Amino acid sequence: MAIPAKVNANVRGRKVGLALRALREQKGYTADFVAEQLGCSQGKVSRIELAQSNVGKGDLFLLLDLYGVTELAERERMWELAREARRPGWWERVAPDERLATYVAFEHEAAEIAAWNANVVHGLLQIEQYARALFLVAPIDRSAEELERVIQVRMTRQRRIQDGSLKLWWILHESVLERPYGGPEVFAQQLSHLVAMRNKVTIQVLRKDTARHFNLGAYTIMQFAEAPTVTFLETVVGELPLDDPSHIPAYQENYNRLRAEALNPSESIEFIEQVRTRL
Repeated sequence: MAIPAKVNANVRGRKVGLALRALREQKGYTADFVAEQLGCSQGKVSRIELAQSNVGKGDLFLLLDLYGVTELAERERMWELAREARRPGWWERVAPDERLATYVAFEHEAAEIAAWNANVVHGLLQIEQYARALFLVAPIDRSAEELERVIQVRMTRQRRIQDGSLKLWWILHESVLERPYGGPEVFAQQLSHLVAMRNKVTIQVLRKDTARHFNLGAYTIMQFAEAPTVTFLETVVGELPLDDPSHIPAYQENYNRLRAEALNPSESIEFIEQVRTRL
């Protein structure tokens, strides 16, 4: 699974592409026909619609002319979205690699996140000491400077959880609570943080007696206010977007099964507190 060579990770860029594709399809035009009218390649039209390349003002207005969009307010709205898609996010200045930048760009625009993990505490809920301990044993070698940048990105990402602009529902396997990264003291602080976040996020623990789900790889389902749902799969090199969007419903169905089989949120917090007292 690979990220395309040129990725516009900004969800606002996807909104522009999706809107232009919808307008083209409403007119019954093929991408080849549109390309001929614009005097460009069919590949360029496809890249714009897939948000794999930015659309300039000239091309955007030519497309809107072709699709019969004449209302000034709508044309200006589309151009503002296209301009926003070009502006770099804060993560692009500090993320050490393209994969992380891509993931954070989507996360930054998400309204809701549903995540399943059987190995470690979710990144949006990690305290700094725990995160540092994880990165020190990660399979990816990083310089001291890169390590600090990755930790900075992770801590900054958590602001949307704190301010309530991002809803998180996290299901963890019980075994996550048996891996005290950073040592007992740090792990106790990490578990205390999870308990303290009970009013800001929804946490469920999947007990070992439902271990038939344990072999499922970790994944994150992101939902957006005005864009299609995206699923990221966790790998040893970071989170990668699912290649085939048609598989997303299967992940959503699986997540619903996990929610039904896990301890409810209140029971889960009580279970985490019990684990903490034993440290």
